[in-house]
Parts: sequence; C-alpha cells; structure tokens
Amino acid sequence: MVMAVGAGVLISSVAFELMDEAYKTGGFDAASIGLLLGRYSTS
Repeated sequence: MVMAVGAGVLISSVAFELMDEAYKTGGFDAASIGLLLGRYSTS
C-alpha cells in the first residue's frame, strides 16, 4: 500500500513538471488541449 502511494506521488510530480514545460513552450491553449486529449485517449 505504501509503495502504491509513493508511485502515485511520483507519477503526479512528473506529470506536473511536464505540464509546466508544455505551458512554457506552447502556451495555455496547446497545454490544455494536450492534457484533455491525453485524458480521453487513456479512458
């Protein structure tokens, strides 16, 4: 259980860093479109 929580925290921190980089590179529109497309492509 503890390892699962640690893995979730690690994945969320990586996603946060990638979202920040996408925002700096492409702006809000590109980052939000990419976030939504990624969300719907995995469900």
